Amino acid sequence: MRTLSKERFYHPKNDDANTYKNNPINNQQTKSLNNYKVWKSAYEDVLQQRQELFNANFFRDTNLERLQNYPRYLQAIDKRLQKIRENPKRDETSMKEIQKLQTDFQKELYIKQKTNPNFGALSDNFENFKWQLQELRVALFAQELKTPTPISVKRLQKVLENIKYNNY
Repeated sequence: MRTLSKERFYHPKNDDANTYKNNPINNQQTKSLNNYKVWKSAYEDVLQQRQELFNANFFRDTNLERLQNYPRYLQAIDKRLQKIRENPKRDETSMKEIQKLQTDFQKELYIKQKTNPNFGALSDNFENFKWQLQELRVALFAQELKTPTPISVKRLQKVLENIKYNNY
């Protein structure tokens, strides 16, 4: 009969925190739990992205030039979900950068709509920023698909600052 070493499993009689912490099974479980959290967040982010792309009026509101990019956006989602297994931390970091930009964008949009009742539909600058966020997703999650113009988090932060301090 095969015996198992004490260090491999946690048991209440052996209540040594270091043994539990250094236990490879517990480390694997912690890693799996963290990966699950990243997967869950990525899944929710992908659902939100698809909802933004395919809103109720997307055929009416999206011009042909933008619609032609949809296959690339969907391919980027697919590539992202394939790559997340290889490097979940990278996906999480990229997703947080995008979410910060989206949050700042939504705040600025809210402020503009509150301070200017005639603002109504998105101005060209807000509309372009929304699409640049989609391009940033391609750049961060599926670089091999390329973007039509250079794009980065820093560039979008500058664009958002210009929108914020100018009356767009």
